[in-house]
Formats: sequence, structure tokens, C-alpha cells
Amino acid sequence: MSKADPVTTEVVRNFVISCAEDMNASLWRSAHSAVIYEGKDSAVALMDEHGNMLGQSTGVPLFIGAIDVCVNHVRDYYGDDVC
Repeated sequence: MSKADPVTTEVVRNFVISCAEDMNASLWRSAHSAVIYEGKDSAVALMDEHGNMLGQSTGVPLFIGAIDVCVNHVRDYYGDDVC
């Protein structure tokens, strides 16, 4: 297995975070709830198939700290077929 260099790691990390930021901006533009489209009361994250967080958007701190915990709880409760 080859070792990733720091530059490649940073480029990939920033790409994943940028994707999450774009997802959050799309959510704001398409939301029907004023809480989301006016208050920007949201946060999103990209996760792998095991529920590990790969990157997350900026947003409400409560959401940011709880996204992975909530997703893993739903996966445990309903099984892997739901996610």
C-alpha cells in the first residue's frame, strides 16, 4: 500500500468539504421551509457506507456535532438497507 502525500491529502480533504458546502447551498436554495432558506438552519455531511464522516459543511454547531451520531443510530435501528 502506498502512502498518501500531504499535498494530495489536503486536495482531497478540501474537495470533500467543498462538496458538502455546495450540498448545503443547494439545500438552502431548494428548501420549502423558511427556517432553512432564510435562517440557514442546517448542516450536511458526506459519509461513507459505514457511516464514517468524510466531510461536513459549516452550519449550526448542534447539527455539525451530531450528524454522524444520528446517522449511525438510524443505521443501527433500521439496518443498512435504509441508508
